[in-house]
Amino acid sequence: MSSVSEKIAKRLKRRRLALKMSQHKVAIDIGSDLKYVGMVERLEINPTVKMLVRICKTLGISLEELFKDL
Repeated sequence: MSSVSEKIAKRLKRRRLALKMSQHKVAIDIGSDLKYVGMVERLEINPTVKMLVRICKTLGISLEELFKDL
């Protein structure tokens, strides 16, 4: 079974790809280092709540949607 972190990372990546957004574009929109989004998606780092809010806003989803049924 996948961990919560893995599920969140997969959901974020799936949403980003559905929107045809690059990791670079998301990083710019959230004001982070250009490698940040990839690191989150590869589970190399755990984003803070503040950064999750920024990522969700950029991807057009709510935190509620992101965490639903975990």
